[in-house]
Amino acid sequence: MLCVIIGYISNRNILQEIIFNKITLENILNDITMQAKILTTENYFKCFTFQEQGTGCGILKEPESGEYYFAIETYLPKLFFNLDNHSSILFNPFIKTQLDNLPDQIKIKFELFGIGSMGAHEAYIFKPWAIDINNPILYGFLENFHLFIPRILFCHLIEFQIFMENLDPNSFKHIRVLQNIASNTFQRFGLDVRNVERTFESSNLKISRIESPNMNEISEFYKKNWEGIPDALQHKYFRPLLNTWFRVSLKSQDKTIGFVRLYNTNSSFTGGTSLEYIIDKHYRNKGYATESSSAVISYLRKYSYAISLGGEVNDNNEYSKKVLKRLGFAEIKSSSPLISDNFYLSLLDTLINIETEFEINKLKLTIQNIYADKYG
Repeated sequence: MLCVIIGYISNRNILQEIIFNKITLENILNDITMQAKILTTENYFKCFTFQEQGTGCGILKEPESGEYYFAIETYLPKLFFNLDNHSSILFNPFIKTQLDNLPDQIKIKFELFGIGSMGAHEAYIFKPWAIDINNPILYGFLENFHLFIPRILFCHLIEFQIFMENLDPNSFKHIRVLQNIASNTFQRFGLDVRNVERTFESSNLKISRIESPNMNEISEFYKKNWEGIPDALQHKYFRPLLNTWFRVSLKSQDKTIGFVRLYNTNSSFTGGTSLEYIIDKHYRNKGYATESSSAVISYLRKYSYAISLGGEVNDNNEYSKKVLKRLGFAEIKSSSPLISDNFYLSLLDTLINIETEFEINKLKLTIQNIYADKYG
């Protein structure tokens, strides 16, 4: 690593200051200990939406090996790196001055390095490269950590990119680290993974995930029990990649009494997944809407990487408002025309627990797979 950093030194003034202050790169680097950082939900929502120019994620090819890898470019706040707490800075005014002059937002390129764990939870590990920093001494501070991204956030990020058509799931088989992972891992909120149950039960109901929704059956059900699905919305309701349908049946009669749909839209995706239910009009006011929706929410918490649920309710639909409030949804107000959901339920409990354990130093982070060995 010493040789790599020396290769970046081209500024004569910097070299003179290093010599004048009796600083050696070797001493600096020896004092740097590898950091492990986790991507928190706060930084995920702030920094990984890729709204700034020159940010985003994609698949790149390494010229030397010819291998494809997954990379992310984004800006991170200077506070993210905890630079003020480092011993080399506290007792070295030269380096302290250099760090003080860093911009508040630092552009970083992350390369997917391997798969590991955060306690009992799977994580994807990225190594960083500082892009917009010219001072060679600072590379050691900014790049000397691995970013652990919890599986839930990583999969959500991938699916979002697929949804926005920035990534082709068929290309994952060419990406090192991801090439052994089935592409459907990142689809339907993770519910396509082989070990996920397809049928589950609540007190009175059996809920079954529908593998291949029958458009005619569901459209006819909506027509009889609601106002129907307009032709213009057929694509929205039945686009296979981003809709997941559940059949709701009475356990006692094995009779279909409704459907629950999970879906993503442009207006709701950054907040998570939206939920829609419909119950046969002859079986309403019996608590089945609440019971079936609650069962699906529990199912998501157990198996999926959905990070939240949204719901769109018309102002005059007081019944649905009561159902969502009983399920724990909070009513939200937004003047943005891009946001249609007016109810919200967080599914971030697991991630918040991970962050808490990390902060109190009770979370063991590991990189344990063939890729960590292969790429050193």
